[in-house]
Amino acid sequence: MQLWYPIVEKLLSTKSGGQPQLLFAGVVDAYPYDRPHAQEWHRDGQALSPDPGAQLQPHCINLFIPLVDITEDVGPTEFWPGTHVEATYNALQKEQNVAQTPTPEATPDAATATILAPAGSIILFDYRTIHRGGANKSGKQRRVLYLTYATK
Repeated sequence: MQLWYPIVEKLLSTKSGGQPQLLFAGVVDAYPYDRPHAQEWHRDGQALSPDPGAQLQPHCINLFIPLVDITEDVGPTEFWPGTHVEATYNALQKEQNVAQTPTPEATPDAATATILAPAGSIILFDYRTIHRGGANKSGKQRRVLYLTYATK
């Protein structure tokens, strides 16, 4: 069993006893010539509930394991905390008058968080959180293993 699985299991626990399942796994490579600018802001998935005001517990978690040290120059992932909350996400869409993903640049008080981490660290986040990969200005590749878990 992976060292992180008990944490994922706790985060995705359900009253029905469903076990987290690995949905996707892969490696993201960001080369300086390929990623000289930041990605677009995005969510990896939407909420399960059709009710735009409903807030369900996490049902899908992304886990990143950097395979190189994540420093400012390799373009770390930037997160917009709180955007996994549906009411917040929907209010931002309305405020910014967008049908797709709102951006922190269009919200004056928005605060984002960047995570710098040594190779082998574990970064977990709700896949509904708005985020983006940063610009790689390092001259070397940024390589991150990702795993996506969900409840059945």
